[in-house]
Amino acid sequence: MMKKLFLLAFSLGMISLQAQDIITRSDLAYQEGDRHSFSTTNALELEMGLTPETAGPNVSWDLSTISVEILEGKTSVYVDPATTPFAGQVEGANMAIKNENEMDGPYQFVNLSDEGLDHYYTGWYEGGITGFSSFTPPLKALEFPMSYGQTFEQDWVAEMYQEGVLVMIDSTSTSVEVDAWGTVITPAGTFTDVLRMKRISLSSGYMYYGGKWIHTADLSSVDYTWFKAGIHTSLINVSGFLDEEGYTVVWLTNPNVTSVEESVLKPEIRVWPNPAAELLNVEARSIEGLNFYDITGRLIREVEGHGVDILSFSTTAFPRGSYVMEVQSGGARQRKIVVLH
Repeated sequence: MMKKLFLLAFSLGMISLQAQDIITRSDLAYQEGDRHSFSTTNALELEMGLTPETAGPNVSWDLSTISVEILEGKTSVYVDPATTPFAGQVEGANMAIKNENEMDGPYQFVNLSDEGLDHYYTGWYEGGITGFSSFTPPLKALEFPMSYGQTFEQDWVAEMYQEGVLVMIDSTSTSVEVDAWGTVITPAGTFTDVLRMKRISLSSGYMYYGGKWIHTADLSSVDYTWFKAGIHTSLINVSGFLDEEGYTVVWLTNPNVTSVEESVLKPEIRVWPNPAAELLNVEARSIEGLNFYDITGRLIREVEGHGVDILSFSTTAFPRGSYVMEVQSGGARQRKIVVLH
């Protein structure tokens, strides 16, 4: 479970930004509706020649020869926190990041400001059970301005709840350094003038079991993240545990695709009010129909669209809660989280 928390926190390196000599708040380009696709490998053995450790100026990293089996491909979607099932629990977050095709999360809730990018909460559903983690203070993913040679340190605590009950605590000390720049070659291409960030985290975990807190494990992890100007997310991420052999690699598979380009393929959808009490309105091009699913993925209700562009209907027959609404419009299918209160 501690590794799962680490990977969730680690994945914050995949947030949208434009890298240059100095990165400030204005260089971050992500917005609601953005989509970035990534592939993930299993742990790579050190003998394979993967050498991400090299630091300094004008370095060249060749990380293109990843020949192991790809475990998964996912698309991260940026949404308004108010449209998620955790809308009432994420004060301070101004953006949520989730996997496009996974209705049960995890949802990562972050805050972007002139000072930096912070991870506030993570929420998910597993086996019908609600999971929620809060970070105190918020986990610092980036600090502005960001430039070669920048360093910062942070101590933070993650508290994990299941159905509102505190079940696990992780205490972590993190040190971060933007320790290199140069050229990186990924399976998606060659990128020059990149910045590379190194993060080392030392974590200690405790679980509440049998009426008492039990020390579960101590972990030491490292991850490396590369950023490039003009690409609104990180290019590649290499992570591992210092006491284990091998790395896990996550890389951007569509560096030349932006959310603007993708929006041409999928019609824009507007939903209001959201959260809704009695009436829900959906606007899209030629709505063919709506499907509503609960958080377990069970189909709850179907609504005919008959090709209209604005569909309004009563929600009074729905039990209160959060739903995944699948909109069939313009020959495409898109999903939105709707909350009924």
